[in-house]
Amino acid sequence: MTGPTPVADGSQGIRGRLRTLRSDTRILVALLSGSRAPEPTQDAALTVTAREADRGWLGEPRRSGGADCFLLVLVIITVGVSIAATTTAARLLLVLAAACLIPGAALLTRLSVADPLEGLTVAVALSFTIEAAGALVMVEVGWWHPFVWAIILLAAASLAFLLDLRRIVVTLRKVNPHPVTTA
Repeated sequence: MTGPTPVADGSQGIRGRLRTLRSDTRILVALLSGSRAPEPTQDAALTVTAREADRGWLGEPRRSGGADCFLLVLVIITVGVSIAATTTAARLLLVLAAACLIPGAALLTRLSVADPLEGLTVAVALSFTIEAAGALVMVEVGWWHPFVWAIILLAAASLAFLLDLRRIVVTLRKVNPHPVTTA
């Protein structure tokens, strides 16, 4: 069967609606980027789809990429300060900021939020949830090693940020395959 499946009330089925939505999204993306609408015979792999045209977890690809880079730098600085074993207030504030932001922001890279303030709020809430879940598991198992838990979280978060940066670069290259360079 090649066409949308009709439903009892005469409307299209879910697959037909999704196909229509995907087609409309391609046309909208093409019009917004200033090019003409794609032909129906164009290769689907070359057309920017709705998922690929995702504006990133903070609403815009460049802003999301900047946040990913900032959080990766925060991971590196936090690890460096923790290894140096300094006992200053700056270390405490840095580790607190990392614990409040990094795990939730890493999970948030797979979601989409409309507002940066909303993203910050959700990232902090998700971070607290992840940290609490890890602490609960450590207490129940009787293996209390928060430093190991922090290393696992930072490694997983760094991987999530790097994968998100890769996705953003691929998306930007598909939207603008030949960027204009100034000499």
